[in-house]
Amino acid sequence: MTIDNCLPFCSSPHMGFTHDLLAALKRAHKERFGGVDSRMAEAAEYDKTGLGRMLKKDNLPKFEALGRLADASGLRIVENDVPDESKYVFIPKAKAVLSGGGGSLESSGETESSLAFLRIWIKNKGTNPKSLKVMSVFDDSMSPTIDDGDIVLVDESECAKKLVEYKIYAIRWRGELFVKRFKKSPGEYWFSSDNEDRSHKDCHIPIGSEEDFAVIGRIIWAGKEL
Repeated sequence: MTIDNCLPFCSSPHMGFTHDLLAALKRAHKERFGGVDSRMAEAAEYDKTGLGRMLKKDNLPKFEALGRLADASGLRIVENDVPDESKYVFIPKAKAVLSGGGGSLESSGETESSLAFLRIWIKNKGTNPKSLKVMSVFDDSMSPTIDDGDIVLVDESECAKKLVEYKIYAIRWRGELFVKRFKKSPGEYWFSSDNEDRSHKDCHIPIGSEEDFAVIGRIIWAGKEL
């Protein structure tokens, strides 16, 4: 079984029902209710404090309350142990994490589990599934576009590595990993934070420092299409 409410993303069959259910509720909280506890709680006739505790500590409520939350979030159970591979493609999730702020040194090429995306959506993005990778983000420097703990889909194709102003990229600089928005600036590569309170964590990379700098790929999805 999978929990379905957020195409083009579909739950991975490798993660388990409880994980899928929590992930689906958190996506609905962010996308359907704008991340506002009171809105989701009111729609489900559920206690706001209890909802906040559930989202923070991953403690699912009793069945009746869980049903109300699922109904309000538009969740449904799909009785299929493995998503139809003619419709879905599985994208590996990297163990490495991206930082919106001070950089992450977790840059191994290892992967863990996978997430399923609609093949037609991938095709319409003009990219190849073999060029895609899912990664986790920590730090709130890219909030509200990408929040702390979000997962993102990185297009690592050569075409996606070409810098386009205002697009968001995963980059490696001085051995650390970052996710930032590219902006044009004379004499440098400027990768900025969307969170204005974290502008001091912007990456200003002098042109000519290419030996310490690489574009990993462009972020094309972060719980929502970008």
